[in-house]
Amino acid sequence: MEILNLALEGMHRAEQSLEKTAARIARLPLTVDAPPQDQVDLSAEAIALLEARNAFAANARAARVD
Repeated sequence: MEILNLALEGMHRAEQSLEKTAARIARLPLTVDAPPQDQVDLSAEAIALLEARNAFAANARAARVD
């Protein structure tokens, strides 16, 4: 049962990571005339999305095997 709990926790962490990454990607200036703000590094964010996906899938497999 411990493996299942660890897998579920890992899935939860992967979900949180995905949500944080999506929020960073979705940030837009409120007005068109606003000065440029922090730029989003889309390459780094794409990698973060893939890492979250892979972590979730790995933990789902661990939960299924248990």
